[in-house]
Amino acid sequence: MTNQTELTETAIRELLRAHIPTVIERLVKLSDSKNESISLGACRLILDKVLPNFKAKELFDTNAW
Repeated sequence: MTNQTELTETAIRELLRAHIPTVIERLVKLSDSKNESISLGACRLILDKVLPNFKAKELFDTNAW
């Protein structure tokens, strides 16, 4: 790749950042799928990738919402 077409990790993160709310919303919808494989996959992604970004206190403190 040349320097002109090479995307840095920071640039890729910035491009994806705008899509994060849509992706999370979609995962939540898929977690209710009648297809258990799809539902399980979506739930795993939410638990493995999304929730670790929150502190445990934020998740369980009802005043934080």
